Amino acid sequence: MNLDIEYAIRSDIRNSQVVREVDTQQRHEMRRIILLALLTVGLVLVSAWQDSRFFNTNKNIEQLRVERAEDRIANRRLRAAVETLESAESIRHIAGRLGMRQATLDDTVVLERMDDPMPADGILALAR
Repeated sequence: MNLDIEYAIRSDIRNSQVVREVDTQQRHEMRRIILLALLTVGLVLVSAWQDSRFFNTNKNIEQLRVERAEDRIANRRLRAAVETLESAESIRHIAGRLGMRQATLDDTVVLERMDDPMPADGILALAR
């Protein structure tokens, strides 16, 4: 037993000069596995991106539908307001509040176009 210990202590093996051979088959398999992993990750990312785009598009469509319904309600209200404001009674009432009155023939001025393009005194229309 003493001899074994002496042999183990004295035998100095240098591993620095050991050269490993390159295993081309193992390297090829590793490249293939990495390529397949990258392809799988890429497909998962593309699928997730499409799902998020689909979700965002559906969300935007629903938001636009809500806005369209609100715009239709606002449009109905505005049309009703225009129809009430265009009625003759409404126009008379607003004109009365503004101090306006219905025009008479004495208040009316008729303008006629002259045949001369530019008269000497600069008057383009005459009142009757």
